Amino acid sequence: MPVTGPLRIAVLTSHGIGDVVCAKPLVDALRQAHPDARLTCILKSPAESAVFAEPGLVDDFMYIDTSSGVSPLTMLRLVARIARARFDLFVIGTDLAPVKAPVLAFLSRARIRVGEDWSRAGRLLTHRVPRDMAEHKVDSNARIGAAIGLSVPRAPRLRFTDAEIADADALLADHGFVAARPIVAIHPGSGPQAPHKRWPRDRYVSYGASLPRDVDVLLVGGPAEREDAAFIAEKLTALRDGAGHVGSVTGRLSVRATAAVLSRCRVVVGGDSGILHLARAAGARTVSLFGPTRPERCSPAEGDEIVRLSLPCGPCYDRTPLGCGNPICMTGIEPVSVLLATERVLSPRASRAQ
Repeated sequence: MPVTGPLRIAVLTSHGIGDVVCAKPLVDALRQAHPDARLTCILKSPAESAVFAEPGLVDDFMYIDTSSGVSPLTMLRLVARIARARFDLFVIGTDLAPVKAPVLAFLSRARIRVGEDWSRAGRLLTHRVPRDMAEHKVDSNARIGAAIGLSVPRAPRLRFTDAEIADADALLADHGFVAARPIVAIHPGSGPQAPHKRWPRDRYVSYGASLPRDVDVLLVGGPAEREDAAFIAEKLTALRDGAGHVGSVTGRLSVRATAAVLSRCRVVVGGDSGILHLARAAGARTVSLFGPTRPERCSPAEGDEIVRLSLPCGPCYDRTPLGCGNPICMTGIEPVSVLLATERVLSPRASRAQ
């Protein structure tokens, strides 16, 4: 059922960067359909707001991080703020808490509440969408949007100002990168709560050492990945011995600045993480390494190459989200497989098809 008229809209998408990027097309569609609405995004932290930092897209942000628990007082304050906002439409992105999210929508007193129906609390929604774990998250969000008459594009896109691109180019130049040479970015992390989704750093060294001589290598990531990035950069600098530049901006940039830098890279390589989603949305090609999680649901939307092992125990993330203790699905991936995937993406044919 289409939603019409001036609205106050809330979009709840309080997971990490990757999930927020997957919700970007839904937010874009809401803004396009309701250009005069006041649109608020309820996120995990201010870091995720970088995904929506485009002129005229989102008017306001609220934050709720439930990963380490939220005090009753903090939750009451958030509920009170949401109630005071007097939302007309409350949209819940895919994969959010099956009970808490519909309850929060109900407490908002919005007359239209849409989200996935995968618990008894789904009855609190006015528009219920069946959950489908077999489809990609952007497709789940598209179905949520379709329930209120939206046409949601499939591919998340980040749009940068000329100044943001100029700053990214200047930063790369300051770190020794030359615009004429292709950059392959490596993100060795996977978030502090999911180390079992990482490819071992010595494998990244072997992989990076085998890249073509005309390719430069850039290490990217957050503060928690500085040590791994420094290890990889030091080893690669010695092993490549002048065959391309190696540099790192790991832990030095904001999310938005990181995304702008990634937009200047030809290929971004890494495990299942928000960085790969940012990279693809920024326009870079991707090579994603998957083990415990499902690429058909969690890979960058319309990404390029996915490297994974076919094992009878995987993917296992739904059953063992903290890992099995022996992540052979990641440690068993050979550098040559990642190198071949990268070469396919770097090929002139792949570049023309972008």
